[in-house]
Amino acid sequence: MEQFVEEFAKKNKDVFDLEAEEHKLEYTAVYKDFQDQFEKKIEVRLQRSVARRPTLARPAARLSRRSRRSGSLT
Repeated sequence: MEQFVEEFAKKNKDVFDLEAEEHKLEYTAVYKDFQDQFEKKIEVRLQRSVARRPTLARPAARLSRRSRRSGSLT
C-alpha cells in the first residue's frame, strides 16, 4: 500500500502548487482518482482476507455492497 501511495504521489507531483493560497479544481480530479484506486486496493485486500476466513464473508460482502451504493467506505 505504501508503494502505491508513493507512486501515485510521484505521478501527480506536478499537478500541485505548494505556494498557491487556493486549491485548484484539478486537485479534485486527482483526489477522486486516488480515492477510487485506494478503495479498489482495500476491497481486494478485504476479499483476500475473507477468502482465508470464511466466517467473515457475509459481513464483508454487506460492507462492500453498502460502500458501492453510497459511493464510499464511510
